[in-house]
Amino acid sequence: MTKLRRLALTLLLTCCGGVHAEPQLDHVRMQLRWMHQFQFAGYYAAVQQGYYREAGLDVELIPGNNVAPAITRVLKGEADFGVTNAGLAQAYVEGKPVVALAAILQSSPSVWITRGDLTRPADLVGKRLMTLPSPENAELLAVFLYEGIPLEQLNLQMTSYRIDDLVEGKTDAFNAYISNEPDQLRRRGIPYNVISPRQYGVDFYSEVLFTSQEQIREHPERVRAFRAATLKGWQYALDHQDEIVKLIHEKYAPELSEDHLRYEAQEMAKLALPTLVPLGHMNPGRWQHIAETYRKLGLVQRTVPLDGMIYDPEPPRADLRPLYYTLAGISVLLLAAAGLAMTYHRLYRQLQRTTAEREAALREVRRLAHYDPLTSLPNRLLLDELMQQALASARRQRQHVAVCFIDLDGFKPINDALGHAAGDHVLQEIASRLRQSLRNSDVVARWGGDEFVAVLPDTSELAAVECMAQVRQRLVQSLRLSGHEYHVNASVGIAMYPAHSENRAELLELADQAMYCAKTQGKGRTCIASRPGA
Repeated sequence: MTKLRRLALTLLLTCCGGVHAEPQLDHVRMQLRWMHQFQFAGYYAAVQQGYYREAGLDVELIPGNNVAPAITRVLKGEADFGVTNAGLAQAYVEGKPVVALAAILQSSPSVWITRGDLTRPADLVGKRLMTLPSPENAELLAVFLYEGIPLEQLNLQMTSYRIDDLVEGKTDAFNAYISNEPDQLRRRGIPYNVISPRQYGVDFYSEVLFTSQEQIREHPERVRAFRAATLKGWQYALDHQDEIVKLIHEKYAPELSEDHLRYEAQEMAKLALPTLVPLGHMNPGRWQHIAETYRKLGLVQRTVPLDGMIYDPEPPRADLRPLYYTLAGISVLLLAAAGLAMTYHRLYRQLQRTTAEREAALREVRRLAHYDPLTSLPNRLLLDELMQQALASARRQRQHVAVCFIDLDGFKPINDALGHAAGDHVLQEIASRLRQSLRNSDVVARWGGDEFVAVLPDTSELAAVECMAQVRQRLVQSLRLSGHEYHVNASVGIAMYPAHSENRAELLELADQAMYCAKTQGKGRTCIASRPGA
């Protein structure tokens, strides 16, 4: 009997020792917006890399659906954290106790996808628009608000979540994600158009991590730890996209191909701007602008300050020293009060300046992401998007598009002789002359150095040659620098869609080769790309 007792005691101590060896993790429920995909890659990465466990958290990821929004589930206590879009501002203005912890995407992926000749917001007046309910569709509706189109002129349909409804002609425009549906259509060889809110000055946050005020009040350390681990997970996911794509395909969404997940990853990274702003960055002024847009749309009756909605991971600690000073006497109290008032006024003015500066900086970041800072022309990234739209439109309407590669002749001697400042001035003047030489419907972008690319929609080969001749005529006009006159010309290569190729990259390469042909033939001239097989 004694041996049995000893054995039982040994087993009990062993079990107890095992329990103490493994620290208790805090179970946390995280509500996603939708089904598993790269849209939530940072959360998968934080689980897989052990970031949540290191923070003392056992995180349960709950897939979303089209029945219960994440905000509803969090406020009901069915989840501790959630992901939503900029509609969080509407919820806060309506009095719901929500707090934004981080904006994962600096720009929303929401776009209109259309077919046929519907390429502008004005084309959608009276058409069928399949969309999510408000506030999920706010930035898409704001496009019409900013374009002066009354919302009453829109024929809104509740979304079916099926892009095939657009393909089958059951709707004219579909509420889509730039990181999702375009890839589906492209793989099926179905032509489409994209109408992006950002092209019309509407730029909302998206994939906003949030929680409730109660959660912050009751579990401040949990909130801080969860946010930090999540941002760490997102950084890992964006830095190791292929690895996380495989993880999602194998563990979370086997029905999604790795190619599609990779496309989604690339598009998400463009919208997160991780190399330009800190992950999760939020600007109070920008949030206030979003809330004001909701008011203009009639989604809220008024706006309120959103300070209480924006989480501060490092709130300032209370300074009790002024209270002690007041005990010294009424005179000291008055002096301290006056000093505090002056300090408050100074800090308030400083905060106003800082907020305005940060907002201006973020606008500049977004501009630099799409425009060349020297010439203000579109850069390669925006050129790719605009060229894609031009070719898609030409494909639908069976038109020709001319892609012109323009390389300056005589620029290098000016740059070498007078310095980079003079060279920059020349490039700015050339950019201005190029814009003036082309139609409003044409696109001209800076490719790099002294090279430019022009895309001419609905233009024949002969018309493109004549247009480039006029461009070179304008470029060759004298430039006055340091009291002397200088002249530059251009060698131009032209590739035609669809005669030479229907592929964007191939058209650019063929135009580039034709430009070098013009260089070798004596510069200051235009060459046409060789026909396929020639």
